[in-house]
Amino acid sequence: MPIGFDFSIRSELAKILYPPVAMVFFGFKDRPASIPLDGFGFLVPKKENRNILGTIWNSSIFSGRAPEGGTALTTFVGGTRQPEHVTIPDGRLVDGVRRDLRELMGIEERPDTVVIRRWEKAIPQYQMGHDRIIAAIESFENRAPGVYVTGNFRGGISVGDCLVQAHATAERAVSGMSQRGVTQVRI
Repeated sequence: MPIGFDFSIRSELAKILYPPVAMVFFGFKDRPASIPLDGFGFLVPKKENRNILGTIWNSSIFSGRAPEGGTALTTFVGGTRQPEHVTIPDGRLVDGVRRDLRELMGIEERPDTVVIRRWEKAIPQYQMGHDRIIAAIESFENRAPGVYVTGNFRGGISVGDCLVQAHATAERAVSGMSQRGVTQVRI
């Protein structure tokens, strides 16, 4: 016998826009002769009319992401600006990213490693009306004690934001169980 459950929140969650994004990773065994990579990376403003959204300098911000003397870069393409770019064939996608990185960073060398990943639904967009979606989620949670809805659509999209949100959700769950008299949880 099916258990009754209020799925009204589903229509609210379906309103969140997740545009497609392609990730193009370039690994270089030897550091390219280009601008110094002494930061996090960069975002490309829409008015630049580039193929890419931005690039993270993985090897500058995370140790062990490239061999000693090497470089690791992750570039993003598509999003709300150019969702059609996510479906570009691999060769053309890599060529477009290489062209933009050559023009923006002076990287002439070919990468030793190329990895492409595509997500049909990637980063949630906090558009006008997003606050109403969050209010609907909160209302749903109030009507369904013990049910908690969380994700990168709530409280920030970064990994750090998601960890903070997960911790807060876990605290809410523990508090809710305590209020209902649950003293032990088995995993």
